[in-house]
Amino acid sequence: MVTYESGGATVHAIQFEPSGPARAGVVILHGAGGLQREFVVLSALAGRLAAEGYASLVPNYFEAGADDGVRRSRLMERWRRAASDAVEVLRSRRLRVGLWGVSLGGYVAVDTALGQGCEAASAVGVVTGTDVYPPRSPRHRRPVLLVYGQRDDHVRPSSTLAWADQLREAQVPTTVRRISEAGHVFDQKQWTEMMDLVVTHFNETLPEMQA
Repeated sequence: MVTYESGGATVHAIQFEPSGPARAGVVILHGAGGLQREFVVLSALAGRLAAEGYASLVPNYFEAGADDGVRRSRLMERWRRAASDAVEVLRSRRLRVGLWGVSLGGYVAVDTALGQGCEAASAVGVVTGTDVYPPRSPRHRRPVLLVYGQRDDHVRPSSTLAWADQLREAQVPTTVRRISEAGHVFDQKQWTEMMDLVVTHFNETLPEMQA
């Protein structure tokens, strides 16, 4: 467990490390269920990334601003800042860093990585899209991977595809992948398939450890 400061708030995070020197870093953002509820699946992803040589930070970004269900722009900005500040925690180790998030966290991850003031090198959003929140116009053109469930009835696949179209129109390198028969919540096999896609994306977009 580590802490960092973000906008005057103290944010707790779980840190995962590979067995050897880290190749790069990944910030992992939970969805609307919160870190405690989603920790088991998020730790599985962090463990897989550690096996691939990535250091991960999993922040409880709701500590920067409690989720009120309305999510006005001021609250969204607090979450974006918490995500960006988590990126800086890993970047302080001279690592290139990616952002990953699921559902609400997927929106925050991608929107933050493409926004002004964030130094993430790439981003992944899982089961996220314009249904979650209206995306901002991107300020950066960093590689993005969007993963959706074929049968998601919470964040519609059309919402993910609509965001992908918007990003491509803005010249953001965007890849979309579908998990067949998956809903908004993946089973173990579907989660493993998603992790394979994530590892491939970060292997392709995050360079090796900096000198």
